[in-house]
Formats: sequence, structure tokens, C-alpha cells
Amino acid sequence: MKKYSCLKYGFEGKRLDKFLVDIFGGVSRAQLQKMIKAGKVKVNGVSKKSGYILLKNDVVEACDYKVEEKKIKKEKLNVPILYEDDSVLVVDKPCGMIVHPVDTSKSMSGTLVNAVFDKIKKGDFEGVRPGIVHRIDKDTSGLVVVAKNKEAYHDLVSQFKKRSVDKTYLALVVGILEHPEGIVESPIGRAVVDRKKMRVSHENDGKMAISIYRTLKIFKAFEGQYSFSFLEIKIKTGRTHQIRVHMSALGHPVVGDETYGNRKVNGFSKDKMALKRQFLHAHKLIFVSPDTKKEVSVKADLPLDLENVIKLLSL
Repeated sequence: MKKYSCLKYGFEGKRLDKFLVDIFGGVSRAQLQKMIKAGKVKVNGVSKKSGYILLKNDVVEACDYKVEEKKIKKEKLNVPILYEDDSVLVVDKPCGMIVHPVDTSKSMSGTLVNAVFDKIKKGDFEGVRPGIVHRIDKDTSGLVVVAKNKEAYHDLVSQFKKRSVDKTYLALVVGILEHPEGIVESPIGRAVVDRKKMRVSHENDGKMAISIYRTLKIFKAFEGQYSFSFLEIKIKTGRTHQIRVHMSALGHPVVGDETYGNRKVNGFSKDKMALKRQFLHAHKLIFVSPDTKKEVSVKADLPLDLENVIKLLSL
């Protein structure tokens, strides 16, 4: 078993399973919870539960994670690389592509990981998420940063944890917001009935999420039948479905959002604007390169399907 000092990694106050997610890099939390339950992880020589909160001087002992017989292969997929150095890649993920294979899935192809697999140092990662520091939804397009080695992975995880990474999205939402600019600070947690959905919740059963929006343009389309707002949204946190949940809670859901959106407007947008997915795009990322130690700023323009919607509404 290898030993990991909580003091060294600075994860005092963090759950044991989440600590291991960051240590191993590329291994899912569910898989690591199985390791903990099987007694393959100890804290100061004693078995603990996944939810154990680490103390400053704790030492975690863990067996090497053994990957199941699933092999990821490099595939030629249409994923533009917008920035690259010796430590990181920033890619423009297309809509419809998932970021990494799922541990329980038999399918190990067609993901962002497959597209960049030859760029990642293989021996540095286990599991099916090599180099993946953060994710965006399957039906959201735009920027994703990928670590090429484990040192870069831990550096970037730290930057995201400290909220020093600047993340900006572009979204088209239903209606006109009361305030053209604003900050949404509302905790987000799992929905009670459907655990695949998220909701604005109370602090005791959710995590604080902060979204800062600014209206770029307002559209009144099709003889005033519908109105839309084109927004720039910066997120200070990275909660699951954060922008989609926050905008829906304000009464201005993302256009085309099948989970949190307005069914009538979504049907209209499909028929009249040929919008077949949610209008949400990860537009800009600013972070510090673990290799050069210099600030990196990358932008991804709206893809053609979303650009065409804006052009149509501008007529």
C-alpha cells in the first residue's frame, strides 16, 4: 500500500473518497468507494468509510487501483485543439460527445478521451478518465482543458478548487431578465425524486454555486411571439448542470434544454430555428499553464448551429 499525507496534499476537511479521486486521477468516485468498502484503503492504519472527513495530520494508505480489462484506444475524431503545451491541451468539444467513457459502459469509443488519448502520458493515469480535470455536458459544446501528465493534473485540480480558473459560457435563454446583469448565488443539490436531475436547494443538502450573467443582446422574434436573451455567464463554481439549473430557477431556462427547459419554447425552437440541442457553449477559459507558469486565455467561437440561431433571430 502506498502512503499519502493529507498535510502534503492540502486536503484537510475533504471526504476520503474525494481525496482519492484527486490522488489517482482518472478513476471514478464510485470505483474508489468500492475500494474503500473492500478495506483496500486505510487512514492512519484504520479502515474508514467513504464519507470520513480528513484531518490535517492524517496519512492515507491505499492499494494501487487496478483497471478492469477495458482498453481505451486513440480514435480520429473531429475535436479541434485550440491550445497545447507540454502539460495541457485545450480542446473545443463538439455537441453530442461525452467527455470520457463510463466505468460501467461496454462502449469505450467516441469520447473526448479517445480523441486525445495519444497526447496523454499513459503511465500517469488509471481508469477511464485519464487527464480529465473537469467536464461539460454531452449536449454542451466548447472548451475543455485536459492534463497531459499527473503533475499537470494535480496543478489544474488545485486551480479549479481555488476558483482561480476563469470559465465563461454563452447561452440563449427564454424571456427578458428583470436585471440585465446579476449574480446568482444558490446552492445546488440532487433532486429528491429523480436523482439524475439537479435543483436549487438549501445549504444543508446542496453545495453553493455562483453564476454571474450579463445580457449581450435581446431578441423579440416572430412578430413578438417569443423573446430571448443572449447571455454571457461566468461561473465561479463548477456544480453539475449549474447554469441550466440557475437559469431555470430564475424563470429563464436555456433554450433547447430538455431537462430544465420550457417544452413549448423548445418545440418552437426545433421547428422554427432548427435548434436540436440546448443553446449552451463553453466560450472562454483562463488558467495558468502548469508547464510555462504563464496565464493562458483560450476562446472558442459559437459552432455553426448556434451561430445560425443568432443570425436568424437578428433578422
